[in-house]
Amino acid sequence: MDKPTASEAQLLQALQIQLGTLSSDDPTVLETRSNLALALSAQSRHVEAEAERRKVLRGLLALRSPDAPDLASARQRLAQVLLDQDKAVEALPLARQARADVRLDGLSDVERGEMEMTLALAMVAVDPASRSAARLRVEEALQYFLKGGTFGEDGATEARSWLGH
Repeated sequence: MDKPTASEAQLLQALQIQLGTLSSDDPTVLETRSNLALALSAQSRHVEAEAERRKVLRGLLALRSPDAPDLASARQRLAQVLLDQDKAVEALPLARQARADVRLDGLSDVERGEMEMTLALAMVAVDPASRSAARLRVEEALQYFLKGGTFGEDGATEARSWLGH
């Protein structure tokens, strides 16, 4: 394993402290795990990120209603880390379920864009013939990213690139 970054080390320390006093499915623990998964993904340590994303999803499944926005986000983020590992066949049902089950009013514009983008990428990775349907999702994602302002810039850049703009 590579030497942890400073943020990763802090998250691991926080997680260790939290697990000493809180249950593994406590929302605080799950948020720390989600942040740790993000830090791991940023280092292209997708296998480790996947393990953390799965723990977050399991915990939220026990705590939340099926249409809870954070549960949908957890599914989408796990789908994304699976796509990062070329596991599109496993990612697609998660991305579809995230999109189908979510109450969109509970998500930010950027989160809505990420949901549409992940679903589109998974669709094309599994079935290249679905490119036209995926294109519609990416166009929708771009609109959400643009509404998200500064926070949506990276997503908008990715969507534009995919669309060929």
